[in-house]
Parts: sequence; C-alpha cells; structure tokens
Amino acid sequence: MISEKRMSAGLKGVIASGIIMAVSLILPAASSQEQRPYLGPRPAAVLSNAPNHKGRILDEHQLLEATIIPGVPAYLSRHGSGPTAAAMVLAYHDAHGFPELLPGDASVQTNQVNLAIASQEHYNDYCLPLDAPPTILPDKSELPEEERHPDNCLADHCLTSRSLYGNYYGQTKGMDLKPGIEGFGRAGGRYITTAATYPFAQVDWTTIRNEVLSNRPMVFLMDADGDSLEDLFVTVIGFYTEKNINYFGCFNTLDGDLHWHEYRRAESGVPGGVLSVHIVAVSYGVFPPAKVKLERLVNDYIFFKEYINRLTWEANPDNLGTILRYKIYRKTRGEPDTSYGLVSEVDATVFTYDDRGLRKSAVHIYRITAVDDSGRESPPAVVRAPA
Repeated sequence: MISEKRMSAGLKGVIASGIIMAVSLILPAASSQEQRPYLGPRPAAVLSNAPNHKGRILDEHQLLEATIIPGVPAYLSRHGSGPTAAAMVLAYHDAHGFPELLPGDASVQTNQVNLAIASQEHYNDYCLPLDAPPTILPDKSELPEEERHPDNCLADHCLTSRSLYGNYYGQTKGMDLKPGIEGFGRAGGRYITTAATYPFAQVDWTTIRNEVLSNRPMVFLMDADGDSLEDLFVTVIGFYTEKNINYFGCFNTLDGDLHWHEYRRAESGVPGGVLSVHIVAVSYGVFPPAKVKLERLVNDYIFFKEYINRLTWEANPDNLGTILRYKIYRKTRGEPDTSYGLVSEVDATVFTYDDRGLRKSAVHIYRITAVDDSGRESPPAVVRAPA
C-alpha cells in the first residue's frame, strides 16, 4: 500500500505529521517539558518554506460565492493533525444532533476537547520521548498490551505517535484514520460513527460538492509541499469554483484560517495535492430494550393448566432515534442459537408479551430486539425462563 511504501522514503517519508506553529494550546496540568509549543516530525519551517503550502485565502467577494458548512470549529493541532482534523468533523456533528460525541462545549477548543483528541496518558506513553526523522525512539506502545493504558482518545485509536507502528511524534498513517474514528465512536457507545477512505482517483468533484451541500465535513490527506509524500490531514468544509478551477476550503490545524486549495491529485511538484478523502457519517445507535424480565405464570383451569411466560421490558434511554417496534424470538434450552424463531412483533408503545400455551417442562430462552424507523435492528436482550 502507499503508506507502507513511503515508510522507507527517508527523512521526508513522514506520514501525516502533527505540525503546529509556535502556538501554546490549552493543555492539562503537566510538567514544564510539556508546556511548550509542539513541532511535529516535520519541522514547521519545512512547510512554511514550501510554495503554496497554505493555498489561498479568499476575499470577501469570493467568500460570498463559495459554499461553506457553517459551525465547524477551527482547532489547532493537538499532538497530530490526523486526530485533530477528525475531531473537527465530530465537533460539527456534536453540535448538530449528536451531543456528547466530544465532551463539553466542542464549538471551541477547550481543555476537555484537547484531552479527547490526545489525552495526558497518550502524551506520556506514546509522544514521549519526542522524536523526529530519521530516528524513531521506542515508546510504551512496544510494551505488552496489558501494560499499556486503555485507548481513551482519538490519537490512541488512530495509533498516532506509536513507535510500534513506525510513527514519529504526531504521525498518523492514512490507513489508520478510518478505524481510529470508528473505534473512538464505538467507545462513546451512543452513536454509530462510520468512516470511509477513498484514494483521490475514486472521488470526483461532484461527490465533494454533494458532501458539502449535505453539511458533512470531510478529512483530506494532503501532500502539502509537493514532494509526493503524505504530510497533513485537513478538515474540508467548503467548495469554490473560479475560471473552471475547483477549490476546496479547509482548516489545516496549523492556524485558524480557512485555506483554499485546488482539488487535484498529489504528485511531485504539486503542493497541496490530495492523496485520499475520508468521509465520515454519524447516526443514532439502535439499542436493545432495557430491564428485560421474565415471569412464569400459571392459569389453573378446571380441566387443565395453562403455562405462560410473561416478558416485560422498558424503552432504552440510549435510543435517541425513533423505535417503531420490538421483536421477540424464542428457542428451547439446549438448542443451538440458530434455532431462535420469531414468535411476535409488538408496537414500540407495548412493553409486555405473554408467551402462552407452553408445556410445564419446557424451558425457553428469549431474545428481544428493538427496530428503528430505518429498519435497523438492535442486538438482542436475552432472558431465560427458570428451570
């Protein structure tokens, strides 16, 4: 793959570095060593001296003709452009129907946001010792898994800075952004966060326009200085066309400005070219009903007894979308899971089901799922009748 090939490209073979100009971020309490501006593995001077690395800045008239997603915050790099660019995308969704994707008020880069991007544990275990090409210094990612801290931030999930994966300080490989964003989303538990990675050749300009028009910010991986190598992740929030040239607008994690680059393939001598496009979507998760219980009942008639399993449950408060119905499945104890059969479906306003006409000796196991208005079915809640 491209990322693996470029790992051996020498001094400049650094993939998506976490570069930040001499700006002090809001950092957690830490040693004096950490309270300093951070430079990624590619010194800021490398990009500062590169032609067109910042693209262009549109004037007021041009901005009126551009299409821009409002409400995307501009974050400065927090130990890596990859997790920082991803965090800006999540911050937008956080403010538009998916609260708590990031902690606190994510419309600005607070200390809480910084810790969600790269935690104190991440810095201590994987950023230190600070390294840069050509020498990767071993960090705690090379310890056994049980001796490493649990992943607790975007940078952890994106494998940023980990020497075990051949990363310098602040470095994230393009192929690790998708699983990193999705892993961070799963850890939150409330929503389904999906990401898709496409090489430049597979994403035409119409797709970019449609994503922006649909208010879905994206992440691009760029070759900022035109050396054909991966340099920088940026958050894309707009598009603009002038004289038949298409430009995308982005926050580059180096400053708070909105930069505009021509949408073109990354190649030698083309600063600001695009290597890959990362499209992110957030949706409500579908969770099983809560507090599922089973009660064994007996109707003692004159000539026979009727055995009933009464199932009860409650709506799961984690279901923020619209639940339309619940589905009840049943199997007999000792049968394989493939034996579960659908016995009933009930409306979402119903929280009980009586399974009637059972044999006295039969012991059944039940699965109850929730189904939302998109037809998605939750994992099951499982309950069994007493023996």
